Amino acid sequence: MSSIDEPILVTGYDATWPMLFAAERSRVRNACGDSITRIEHFGGTAVPGSAAKPIVDLLVGVRNLDAFGPHLAKLDTIGYVHFGPVFTSQRWYSRRRGPPHFNLAIAVDGGEFWRSQLKLRDYLRAHPDEVSAYSDCKRRLFDNGSRTFVSYSQAKASFATALMERVKAWEIEPRPRLEPPSIEGDSCLASNPSSLKKAEQGEGDAQSATNEADSGWRVAGSEKIEQ
Repeated sequence: MSSIDEPILVTGYDATWPMLFAAERSRVRNACGDSITRIEHFGGTAVPGSAAKPIVDLLVGVRNLDAFGPHLAKLDTIGYVHFGPVFTSQRWYSRRRGPPHFNLAIAVDGGEFWRSQLKLRDYLRAHPDEVSAYSDCKRRLFDNGSRTFVSYSQAKASFATALMERVKAWEIEPRPRLEPPSIEGDSCLASNPSSLKKAEQGEGDAQSATNEADSGWRVAGSEKIEQ
């Protein structure tokens, strides 16, 4: 098995990513047939305006991971390398390097990993301010030296964890949307200009701005990928 780590880049949004996804979805489906339930576009390349690694992520739904195991050989025939569970037992990770580049996240359709990734995608599509903050985080991490798959994933973990908490709050009880909080730490700094302005004007310190940002969420629709 090849090493999981590899050099990465972070680039601005590319309008060709959805088209690359659609073409690769057809290749993967043709290779695996009805062993796959459905395939969704997820990750940064699925969110308009988002900075991301220029690697298109496909969320591949299966009924059972172990039962899908024998079908991995079919993905070998179209150039994928497999790494098994990575960071979580709920997702098998495979990739094909081009260009263009693709990652597969093979997961149980409707399982916890599946649902969380689509909720995150739909939340970001509905909240451009969050996309901007997350993009700033990604660029800063890359500029500060997190330039491999493992180091980059680890460095953005704290931001991603806080983001997922906001996703959960939005899902449970949609409310009027305020700006995302500023997150500071060694792993990532995401600036919040409005909060900084308030602090300068004596309208509240950074903590009150963070509490305010956590208190409300805007109701917004989500976009469904046609299968």
